[in-house]
Amino acid sequence: MNPRLKYEENKIPDFSKTELQIMDLLCREWSQNEIAQSLQLSVGTVKRYKKQLCRKTGSRYFVGVVLFALRNGLVKLNPMK
Repeated sequence: MNPRLKYEENKIPDFSKTELQIMDLLCREWSQNEIAQSLQLSVGTVKRYKKQLCRKTGSRYFVGVVLFALRNGLVKLNPMK
């Protein structure tokens, strides 16, 4: 098992409602500032959530979180027009 991973293989970690919201908005290319304003959080809090999401998914960079979310059906993106 990869030592970076904080979840067991084939098991999706428990994400809080806020973590899932932030994951979804970041996958939709919202900026940290936009997310902070929308969810009434500080930008620092959004950054902490991003780090937490990386840790929970075993990702070095946030793009890994995006891939994890897409592969596991945690976000649904609209088709490009």
